[in-house]
Amino acid sequence: MTGMRVRVGAIVAVLGVVFLVGSWLQPATAHIGAPGHLWTTHLRSKADVRYLQNTKVYVSPVFTVTALSDGSVTRLCPTGWQAIGGGVDFENSNAEVRVISNAPVVEGAGLFAADEGKNPAAQGWRVTMRNTGILSVSGVVGVICSS
Repeated sequence: MTGMRVRVGAIVAVLGVVFLVGSWLQPATAHIGAPGHLWTTHLRSKADVRYLQNTKVYVSPVFTVTALSDGSVTRLCPTGWQAIGGGVDFENSNAEVRVISNAPVVEGAGLFAADEGKNPAAQGWRVTMRNTGILSVSGVVGVICSS
């Protein structure tokens, strides 16, 4: 009988400690809440400051793709910077150009040469295109770089 009282007393004591610790921690965990709240309120601003404060856009010289031909333009980031985005813009919005590839440059090559999750940061941006029209088309390739 005494052993039973000791066990019940120990269980009550453990539950009391769990309750007190849980009550003490609850406000902190309740404040963080859902993942969306955690990202927008607590993490996003720190991530923006860390990763986007040194972000710049570098643009290639103007290129021309002659009528009925292919072209490829690469714009690299400066040494020590990494590409986080990029694209192409044409001088004439009516250009008859088909973009074949619009991708980061990884280890000097396109994405087909990359291994899933085993590559260093991209060094630049490459666009490969085909001018299907009868007029030459001018444009630029831009890369968004971050240090």
